[in-house]
Amino acid sequence: MIKDQERAQQILDSLEVAQEACVEFFQAISVGDNTTAKTISDDLQGLLGSLREIGKQLSNESGGTLLHNACDSLLDSLYRATSLIPLNRESALNKIEFELMPILQDAYSQFYFWSCVYPNPLRMKNYYENEKRVLHTNRYIEESEKTGRYKYELTITVLAFNKLEYTKKCVESILETIPHNLNYELILINHGSTDGTKEYFESIKPTKQLDIKVNGILGAIASRIIEGEYVISFSNDVIAGDNAIENMMRCMKDNPDLGFGVPSTPNVSNFQNIYEKYNTTESEMREFCISNNKYDPFRHEQRARLCNPVTFFRSSIWFSAIGADGHYFSNNKANYPDDVLSMLTRRSNYKCILAKDAYCFHFGSITIRDEISKNEETAIYDRGRREFINVFGINPWGIGFCHHPLFDQLISLTSYEKVNILGINSGLGSNPLRIKELYKEKQHNLDAIVYNITDQRSYLEDLRGVSDFVFYTKYVFMLSVSDDFPKEYHHIVIDVLPESDIEALSLICKCVEHLVSGGSAYVNIAGGKEIEKSIEDYFPKAVFSEHWVRIQVD
Repeated sequence: MIKDQERAQQILDSLEVAQEACVEFFQAISVGDNTTAKTISDDLQGLLGSLREIGKQLSNESGGTLLHNACDSLLDSLYRATSLIPLNRESALNKIEFELMPILQDAYSQFYFWSCVYPNPLRMKNYYENEKRVLHTNRYIEESEKTGRYKYELTITVLAFNKLEYTKKCVESILETIPHNLNYELILINHGSTDGTKEYFESIKPTKQLDIKVNGILGAIASRIIEGEYVISFSNDVIAGDNAIENMMRCMKDNPDLGFGVPSTPNVSNFQNIYEKYNTTESEMREFCISNNKYDPFRHEQRARLCNPVTFFRSSIWFSAIGADGHYFSNNKANYPDDVLSMLTRRSNYKCILAKDAYCFHFGSITIRDEISKNEETAIYDRGRREFINVFGINPWGIGFCHHPLFDQLISLTSYEKVNILGINSGLGSNPLRIKELYKEKQHNLDAIVYNITDQRSYLEDLRGVSDFVFYTKYVFMLSVSDDFPKEYHHIVIDVLPESDIEALSLICKCVEHLVSGGSAYVNIAGGKEIEKSIEDYFPKAVFSEHWVRIQVD
């Protein structure tokens, strides 16, 4: 936050004036009044130049560096738009509407947050609840929601910062695999590249091209110009697999409660890869995609959290229901964007879905690898995690943020038609949810119900998004906590045991009593040598896998 708030407001006023001038600039060009357009362009150039100098003066304060760099990008965009006027008026208008204006809007909203809101907790709360969606409105989608008509069925975006050889593979794979006769727009976003990316994008002749001079300072510009009912967003280090785009589209259409989704990809954390049966050549990868990418809704796996080198979503949910853009909380390089988006989706009662039938190849952090060195990576992520916890009340990589393969190995599916699954202190809920999704994928059983009991109040809001029923109580050993909860379960997962070994063993025994014949209890015993010994004594048939144990009822 800038110390001189009166000065901050003056800067915001100037950015509003710039937006008004931008509208007048557009209107003048529209009617062919080039003289007025030239005058407005000169005035805008002077105003943005002054703001850039002010940004330099404020470079040591939050928001100052952003203002300086944003103005660099704005001046560059203004110059290119003005240069296009005598050559191609339509291209000039497109540059203003779909580049200059959204950069201005994003510069305003970000400067406001970092200079007038962050890090004041009360102002941040008001921003999230009342101001964020107003500042990040997509007027095209807003109008489409009112009329029920979208200009495009699908918007595809590609974000690139250098690495042209990868960008070409990405764009070419999209153009090769996109379904025929699909009404779509292609938005190519060049974030400060210096390797010919801009010229390559121009050769593609996309529907819209965003050229942002300074990399990394403006995040939500493309979201302001999306006009498709559905959206698929690619990082430039991804190759679209055959049928992947079509299957992502069908997944969105068939899942009205989808908040956002990702295809399965290699070289990403969160155990989102599948066991691909090919080596390293692209031809082998494509053969694998042909066999794997057959539409299968039983392979659409709900997760508590997703990582997203590719993201797909329905515009109306993303912008209106979830309000996914503009949820800033840290100016750190590691600001956990995947976790923020997953959290917003869960807390809005929408689903995060991993589409295993839409495999794409991900080279793996090609761009960001150059931005964060190995030496600073740990410190950066630790700082970002602390800030996340301070603002949102949960550890993004805390209890239950993702299941583990060793937990998977212990899961024993039953043959019951209806399956009751109980999670106890399961944090973000990944482990009970994983069992439910395995029933869907392996047995095509859609009647698996997840119940969660927790004494961890901080996780309650997030658990609601991944559970059928949730109950908060200080006494987690009371398994029949409400009429909504059954008396018996097929699976019970204990992610966090009581600290006392006696109470821990008592809880485990209570859980076993509530299992049906053939049912299993799964207990996280990390760091508990004494409880491990007690389990071995009480349940000699228990199966151990690292820090997990399964106790099955005969």
